[in-house]
This record gives sequence, structure tokens and C-alpha cells, in this order.
Amino acid sequence: MSTGKQTRVVAFVDDMFFASKIRQAAESSGVELDVISDSKGILVSMINDPPRLLIFDLNSKKLHPFDLIQKIKAAPGLKEAYCIGYFPHVDKDLKKEALAAGIDEAMPRSRFSMELASILKEYGNPG
Repeated sequence: MSTGKQTRVVAFVDDMFFASKIRQAAESSGVELDVISDSKGILVSMINDPPRLLIFDLNSKKLHPFDLIQKIKAAPGLKEAYCIGYFPHVDKDLKKEALAAGIDEAMPRSRFSMELASILKEYGNPG
């Protein structure tokens, strides 16, 4: 979790293999990252320490990403955070659902993987 500095990036991912991939990319980019696999109580925590970027696994059954996106976009102090989600390329309905929930950008998981380092550099560093 946060080391006392402002959390720059929060990833809502319950797939530990993919979470590890995101962690490695964040470390390589020098970005502070929190990976959340259980969203209970996280909104209050984020309001007190707002992230710049939120990453969502749109295919997660455990984290209910669409409800979470709607709550985040409605929360004072959080709606400015950039929300990006990834989905299996075969499930384009998840993209439509995410956009309807208010996500800023949704992309296939393969594209997200390829662009992860640049996404983290763009949103994960102060400026």
C-alpha cells in the first residue's frame, strides 16, 4: 500500500499473474502502484489520497468494476482521476458497459499490455 507519498496509480485487478505484470512495469517506470484485489472500503482511502490513474480489469467478477467506476466518477476528489480498463478482445460488450459507466478509456488486454509502460509514465509521474 501507500508509503505516505501520494499514490499515483491504483490498479483494480484480481488476477495475480497480471497484477504482477503491472507491478513490474510500474517498478521499471519508477511509479508508485497499489494493486487492489478487494475493493471494500477503498473509496474513502482514495478520497484521502487521490490517485492520478485508476486501472480496471473489466472482466473481473469479484471487483464489480462498473459499479466501482460509477462510484469513483461520482466521488468528489476522484472524478479527475483518469480511469482506464482492459478487457478480453473477444468481449467487446465489456467496453460498451465500461464506457456507459463513465470510464475514460477501455482497450483490449493485448493493447493495454503493449502500452502499459507508456501509460504508467504518462499518468504515474507528477506533473
